[in-house]
Amino acid sequence: DQAYSNDILEYCKKFKLQPTIKFIGEVDIIEEFYQQIDVLCVPSIYEEPSGNVIVEAKYYCRPSVIFRLGGMPELIRHEEDGYVCNNISASGIIDGLLFYLENSRKAREHGFAAKNSLKKLGLTYRHFEYQWMNILG
Repeated sequence: DQAYSNDILEYCKKFKLQPTIKFIGEVDIIEEFYQQIDVLCVPSIYEEPSGNVIVEAKYYCRPSVIFRLGGMPELIRHEEDGYVCNNISASGIIDGLLFYLENSRKAREHGFAAKNSLKKLGLTYRHFEYQWMNILG
Protein backbone atom coordinates (compact mmCIF):
# COMPACT_ATOMS: atom_id res chain seq x y z
CA ASP A 1 0.00 0.00 0.00
CA GLN A 2 1.84 3.07 -1.26
CA ALA A 3 -0.16 5.54 0.88
CA TYR A 4 0.67 3.56 4.03
CA SER A 5 4.35 3.40 3.05
CA ASN A 6 4.40 7.15 2.48
CA ASP A 7 2.80 7.74 5.89
CA ILE A 8 5.52 5.66 7.56
CA LEU A 9 8.26 7.55 5.75
CA GLU A 10 6.76 10.90 6.73
CA TYR A 11 6.44 9.79 10.35
CA CYS A 12 10.11 8.79 10.40
CA LYS A 13 11.14 12.14 8.92
CA LYS A 14 8.96 14.08 11.36
CA PHE A 15 10.49 12.36 14.40
CA LYS A 16 14.01 12.17 12.91
CA LEU A 17 14.14 8.38 13.01
CA GLN A 18 16.19 7.94 9.81
CA PRO A 19 19.47 7.24 11.65
CA THR A 20 17.92 4.28 13.49
CA ILE A 21 15.42 2.98 10.93
CA LYS A 22 16.65 1.97 7.51
CA PHE A 23 14.21 1.26 4.67
CA ILE A 24 15.91 -1.04 2.21
CA GLY A 25 13.16 -1.69 -0.32
CA GLU A 26 12.72 -5.02 -2.08
CA VAL A 27 15.27 -7.66 -1.14
CA ASP A 28 16.70 -9.73 -3.98
CA ILE A 29 19.56 -11.50 -2.20
CA ILE A 30 18.19 -12.74 1.11
CA GLU A 31 21.58 -13.67 2.58
CA GLU A 32 22.77 -10.06 2.26
CA PHE A 33 19.68 -8.88 4.14
CA TYR A 34 20.31 -11.20 7.08
CA GLN A 35 23.96 -10.13 7.21
CA GLN A 36 22.76 -6.56 7.86
CA ILE A 37 20.52 -7.35 10.85
CA ASP A 38 21.01 -8.78 14.33
CA VAL A 39 17.36 -9.55 15.12
CA LEU A 40 14.29 -10.03 12.93
CA CYS A 41 11.16 -8.17 14.06
CA VAL A 42 7.85 -9.57 12.78
CA PRO A 43 5.12 -7.21 14.03
CA SER A 44 2.38 -8.98 12.11
CA ILE A 45 -1.08 -8.65 13.65
CA TYR A 46 -2.57 -11.31 11.37
CA GLU A 47 -3.09 -14.96 12.31
CA GLU A 48 -0.27 -16.16 10.08
CA PRO A 49 -0.46 -19.96 9.76
CA SER A 50 3.24 -20.27 8.95
CA GLY A 51 6.03 -17.80 9.50
CA ASN A 52 8.39 -18.60 6.64
CA VAL A 53 10.37 -15.42 7.30
CA ILE A 54 11.07 -16.73 10.82
CA VAL A 55 12.43 -19.97 9.37
CA GLU A 56 14.67 -17.93 7.06
CA ALA A 57 15.94 -15.88 10.00
CA LYS A 58 16.66 -19.07 11.95
CA TYR A 59 18.64 -20.44 9.00
CA TYR A 60 20.81 -17.30 9.07
CA CYS A 61 21.26 -17.46 12.88
CA ARG A 62 18.95 -14.56 13.70
CA PRO A 63 16.44 -14.58 16.55
CA SER A 64 12.96 -13.16 15.93
CA VAL A 65 10.70 -10.86 17.93
CA ILE A 66 7.10 -11.90 17.33
CA PHE A 67 3.55 -11.60 18.63
CA ARG A 68 1.73 -14.66 20.02
CA LEU A 69 -0.45 -15.10 16.92
CA GLY A 70 -1.11 -17.87 14.45
CA GLY A 71 1.62 -20.44 13.94
CA MET A 72 4.54 -18.14 14.70
CA PRO A 73 4.80 -18.99 18.44
CA GLU A 74 5.18 -22.65 17.46
CA LEU A 75 8.49 -21.67 15.86
CA ILE A 76 9.93 -19.62 18.75
CA ARG A 77 10.89 -20.63 22.28
CA HIS A 78 10.67 -17.43 24.32
CA GLU A 79 14.09 -16.14 25.40
CA GLU A 80 15.77 -19.25 24.00
CA ASP A 81 15.77 -18.69 20.24
CA GLY A 82 13.64 -15.57 19.98
CA TYR A 83 11.28 -13.33 21.90
CA VAL A 84 7.50 -13.74 22.10
CA CYS A 85 5.90 -10.42 23.08
CA ASN A 86 3.59 -10.35 26.11
CA ASN A 87 0.99 -8.28 24.30
CA ILE A 88 0.09 -7.36 20.74
CA SER A 89 1.11 -3.71 20.79
CA ALA A 90 3.92 -1.32 20.06
CA SER A 91 5.01 -1.59 23.69
CA GLY A 92 5.22 -5.38 23.29
CA ILE A 93 7.56 -4.99 20.31
CA ILE A 94 9.57 -2.35 22.18
CA ASP A 95 10.05 -4.77 25.09
CA GLY A 96 11.32 -7.47 22.72
CA LEU A 97 13.68 -5.17 20.86
CA LEU A 98 14.99 -3.65 24.10
CA PHE A 99 15.66 -7.16 25.40
CA TYR A 100 18.14 -7.66 22.56
CA LEU A 101 19.47 -4.10 22.51
CA GLU A 102 20.33 -4.41 26.19
CA ASN A 103 21.69 -7.97 25.78
CA SER A 104 23.63 -8.16 22.52
CA ARG A 105 25.23 -11.40 23.71
CA LYS A 106 21.73 -12.90 23.98
CA ALA A 107 21.01 -11.94 20.37
CA ARG A 108 24.01 -13.98 19.24
CA GLU A 109 23.22 -16.91 21.56
CA HIS A 110 19.57 -16.98 20.54
CA GLY A 111 20.60 -16.76 16.88
CA PHE A 112 22.72 -19.89 17.17
CA ALA A 113 19.93 -21.61 19.12
CA ALA A 114 17.50 -20.59 16.37
CA LYS A 115 19.67 -22.24 13.70
CA ASN A 116 20.00 -25.39 15.81
CA SER A 117 16.23 -25.53 16.38
CA LEU A 118 15.51 -26.08 12.67
CA LYS A 119 16.38 -29.76 12.90
CA LYS A 120 14.25 -30.27 16.05
CA LEU A 121 11.33 -28.57 14.31
CA GLY A 122 11.74 -30.75 11.24
CA LEU A 123 12.44 -27.72 9.06
CA THR A 124 15.37 -29.02 7.04
CA TYR A 125 15.68 -29.89 3.38
CA ARG A 126 16.31 -33.54 4.26
CA HIS A 127 13.12 -33.72 6.36
CA PHE A 128 11.00 -32.13 3.60
CA GLU A 129 12.52 -34.45 1.02
CA TYR A 130 11.80 -37.49 3.20
CA GLN A 131 8.19 -36.48 3.75
CA TRP A 132 7.57 -35.78 0.04
CA MET A 133 9.13 -39.09 -0.93
CA ASN A 134 6.80 -40.89 1.50
CA ILE A 135 3.79 -39.11 -0.01
CA LEU A 136 4.83 -39.77 -3.61
CA GLY A 137 5.68 -43.37 -2.90
